[in-house]
Amino acid sequence: MLVPGGPIMMSVKESDSGDDERYEVHETGKIRFFARYRGSELWALLEQAGLRVDEITTAIDERFSDGRRWLRALAIK
Repeated sequence: MLVPGGPIMMSVKESDSGDDERYEVHETGKIRFFARYRGSELWALLEQAGLRVDEITTAIDERFSDGRRWLRALAIK
């Protein structure tokens, strides 16, 4: 929940060659949902939510050697 003029910064997994959406059973037995996004798709979703998108950047997750990437979005309500 944001007040008018409030900023939001979010980071989501960027879509790659794998499935964009998947479910996984965690070791606790609980089912977890994962989603990956393309920059244009994330931009559109944020606008549909009533936000003004200032920028979306890409960052490489250096914890992994396979070049996993994250989209970082900055938007204003």
